[in-house]
Amino acid sequence: MSAIEYRQLAPAELFLVGEIDRTERIESKYVQHDARLELQIGDWSSPPWDPEGDGEHSVAAQRVALERQVEAGAIPLGAFDGDRLVGIGLVRPHVRPGVAQLAYLHVSDGYRASGSADSCPPIWNASAARQATPRWSSPRHRPSTPYASI
Repeated sequence: MSAIEYRQLAPAELFLVGEIDRTERIESKYVQHDARLELQIGDWSSPPWDPEGDGEHSVAAQRVALERQVEAGAIPLGAFDGDRLVGIGLVRPHVRPGVAQLAYLHVSDGYRASGSADSCPPIWNASAARQATPRWSSPRHRPSTPYASI
């Protein structure tokens, strides 16, 4: 793994989402019930994106979802290992006055929890600062949506 480079993606680069290896073994999850969290044990593992189909977890569907968000004003940011996209996130800068949202985040298997994101926050914060959004919120977790950190 070489040094990870972070930069804003051009809309024409959103097809690179297909390079993300979303493979992840998930054996437990937490479900929120009011102020209480319930641990559930099971198999919610994530296979790679489907490169051919058009279902929810296909490259085609992810690209369409990214394009819609960008058309609505989201800022796409990418993490690259050389020429390969290994992480992608979308920041929605104006969810409501003074609040931005990390609306999408996927990181390739082998890059999660590696410490390679240590230099990432300045880029994300610079994007937010350009849009004058001092507070952040994150979307509610859906069981079918994998979340990971670099």
